[in-house]
Amino acid sequence: MAAANTPQLGALLSVKQREAEDRGIDFDWQVDIEAGVCPLSPEELTQITGNLLDNALEAAIPSGMVDLAIKTSKIGLQIKASNTCEPISPSDQNKMFAAGYTTKKEHSGLGLYIIKQIADRNGGRLELREAKEYSGVEFVIHIPWKC
Repeated sequence: MAAANTPQLGALLSVKQREAEDRGIDFDWQVDIEAGVCPLSPEELTQITGNLLDNALEAAIPSGMVDLAIKTSKIGLQIKASNTCEPISPSDQNKMFAAGYTTKKEHSGLGLYIIKQIADRNGGRLELREAKEYSGVEFVIHIPWKC
């Protein structure tokens, strides 16, 4: 299912593309989901993607990059969002999935918490690791197929 086959996701990606352009950030995305087949509801997929992109675009360094890849496979759904940014301290990494934790002004600190709740509710997992292609971070969400 391309983003065009999921109206909510397509609209979100269009808005985030413009936001990235306004901030001078190179935003590349790829959606490769078989038509109509996803272990998440369209609302959950859009909520996870929106929260990931909000964080990635805000944390990206000026003239930086944000990459998003959403794809299904034999084992389920994988969503990867990475961005160029300052390193995240180990102490922040240990707290960043807690409700209300934020390093930004005027934010609720609920974005990553909500992502983790959706992943947990669907038997998935959320990982934070160093980005492979450049200096930054990568969030990876795995959601298995429902039995």
